[in-house]
Amino acid sequence: MKYFDGTTSAVINAIAPELSTRIPTATAANLQQIGDTILGNRQLTNEFLNALVNRICSVVIRDNLYNNPLTFFKKATERYGDITEEIFVAVANAHEYDPRVAEDELYRREIPNVSTFFHQMNSKLFYKTTIQMDDLRRAFTGENGVQSLVAKIVDSLYSGANYDEFVSMKNIFSAARHGFFYIKTAAPSKTTIEDITTQIKAASNVLPFMSENYNATGVLTFCPKSRQILLVRSDVDAVMDVSSLAVAFNMDKREFMGRKILVDNFGEGNEDVYAILCDEVFLLFRENMQKFTEEFNAQGLFWNYFFHRWETFSASPFAACVAFTTGTITPVTAITIAQKGESLPAGQDMLLSATITPTTATCQSVKWSVSSTDLDSGTYITAGGYLRIGKHQTADVVITATALGGNNVTDTATWSAGAIEE
Repeated sequence: MKYFDGTTSAVINAIAPELSTRIPTATAANLQQIGDTILGNRQLTNEFLNALVNRICSVVIRDNLYNNPLTFFKKATERYGDITEEIFVAVANAHEYDPRVAEDELYRREIPNVSTFFHQMNSKLFYKTTIQMDDLRRAFTGENGVQSLVAKIVDSLYSGANYDEFVSMKNIFSAARHGFFYIKTAAPSKTTIEDITTQIKAASNVLPFMSENYNATGVLTFCPKSRQILLVRSDVDAVMDVSSLAVAFNMDKREFMGRKILVDNFGEGNEDVYAILCDEVFLLFRENMQKFTEEFNAQGLFWNYFFHRWETFSASPFAACVAFTTGTITPVTAITIAQKGESLPAGQDMLLSATITPTTATCQSVKWSVSSTDLDSGTYITAGGYLRIGKHQTADVVITATALGGNNVTDTATWSAGAIEE
């Protein structure tokens, strides 16, 4: 593989202005002489390696390394803190116009229903490679020597890191699989692909409309076509008609190709999933730190290079995600709220949970809601199940848990006014 345009002499001449010691213009004829000069001075050797890594390797990294196909989902770098907070604000409620009610409720608060989800940095990896004096000496023996040296540094560190990054992102699909909205189809083939394309188009057409059905928490949201991403298993893409899919997304073929991403698989547990249609904000992939350092070992006459990459891999519980599968879809038959009969002090909150039956249900997402004959403005439940009882709540509070993967199977729990501790 050709890593960059330029011979060893051209690379040395590009780096030479950054070196503290003046060296002659490099040519194919005097490479050995220049190599002896650089290698004969420890400071000059370190300056050469640092300049090589900082200037040349950065070009290689951008243009020629193994690239993670899912870097499209990469968000802005988060340099401060280990946690990314995602906030979802529910749509406002409608009210009937009544001047008589307005007399009593004009100044009454209506706090927006805000749900939050915290994405924790969960990957702190580093990669290490060693450059020995002999490796550096060989870089000055021919016009391709520096290319081999750069390959040794870059391939082992950055390509490895990018591949591991790709695997980690696919593992997010595994972790989030119980929150997908599933559509079962026939196995993709030349004879069934037209029907499958029609089903993908139908899903793409419905996502721009407000719905509670296509995200893991059942919040009312939408996903316009301009934000939709289609991830397709590479073997299935081979039989897909890209032109037909482009029409389905209301895009020309060239524009659509930028919204279609190929993967080899969707991780463990998703073996039967061959395509995923999701919001571009579904995968939260953020780099927290990237640092490249080196250390010289004087005893062994070698340099150890270290590449640290700390990242956050997560998925949004509020973003739309539709999975197309050939596997069996097991519906939820029952759901049970675990905290029935418990009391909750006014002005405090509690995390509720629900048990899904069967445990093998394909989709295990739960939608939470709260109701009361007189609901205090401070009483609410978030999409994640955090219940808060308002300080002035006097009427009974009814919590409803709805299994999104089970034909609206529900369970309720009541916090009676007498059980709400002041």
